[in-house]
Amino acid sequence: MALDTVPATGKIRELRLGIKAPTANLSRGINLKSPYAAMAREIWAGQILWADLSRADMAGLIAFFESLDGRVTPFGVTLAAGFASQLVGGSASASGTLAAAVARGADRVKISITGSPTLAMGTLVGIGDTAGVYQMCEVVQAAAANGSADIIIAPRIRYAFSAATAVTAGTVTGKFKLTGDDLDQRFNPSYGSLTLDVIEAL
Repeated sequence: MALDTVPATGKIRELRLGIKAPTANLSRGINLKSPYAAMAREIWAGQILWADLSRADMAGLIAFFESLDGRVTPFGVTLAAGFASQLVGGSASASGTLAAAVARGADRVKISITGSPTLAMGTLVGIGDTAGVYQMCEVVQAAAANGSADIIIAPRIRYAFSAATAVTAGTVTGKFKLTGDDLDQRFNPSYGSLTLDVIEAL
């Protein structure tokens, strides 16, 4: 099923996203027994602040989010290089594939990528298909590519990906859900503003 993306009228003013660190909930022993429990709780979460828009444009943006079922319906947000991510070799994005299969829990992936760009620390990488199995990661140690690159990423891989899975670096799509049904929206006579609490859609 195709992922609905935020309308182009919506422009991000500020990102307050981070990776939620795994924690051990001692009241639920099963969390400690599962081999994937820790890395499965390493997820993107936080706030997205949208730039002020005219009342009419903001009403349209709010209508989009109000059509979603909080914590149920995922939506896509374009996270642009040069703002949310790093440029890739001076370009907004670069495409490639996984050079080898990646197992759950891995913090390192090898990608085949066109050209010889440097993937700077903070570069976002999207692995997979947003309409299906997908994960957004961040490069945590700069790596130079020469047709391929071995990169260290966070959060850790939570799905098993096969070799040749599509990869995009730089400008990527973040796949999120609202944390609730209420929106922090404000209007004055000439414009409106919106802040969203979001969590990564798994």
